[in-house]
Amino acid sequence: LVDSFRSAGLPARLELSGRVPGSPGVQLTIYRVVQESLTNALRYASQPSIVSVRLSSSPGRVEVVIDDDGHARAPQPSVGGRRGIIGLGERVALYGGTLEAGPIRGGGWRVRATMSLDEGQASA
Repeated sequence: LVDSFRSAGLPARLELSGRVPGSPGVQLTIYRVVQESLTNALRYASQPSIVSVRLSSSPGRVEVVIDDDGHARAPQPSVGGRRGIIGLGERVALYGGTLEAGPIRGGGWRVRATMSLDEGQASA
């Protein structure tokens, strides 16, 4: 997924820490969070020099953070009206998690999702 956005011209990088969760539902939720975040960075960030995707897991918890250092373009109509972010928040909540999305001080945008994992979801 990250490679495909890199091929589209987005300066994206992936950092992994810990083990990928074993639950297909959690994996799909992580995929959708990253997909929506990278799509939004490609669509709305102005000249980002880096878009980082960080996935870290520890016993009982997984976190995915997507940051870009681009500056928001001049106000323009949103293509989706934030429904994508709302839907992601609902998906993450199914796994006892939270989703935060918003501007970063100094410019850029961050999406951060955290989810709780039980023993069966944590190992892969």
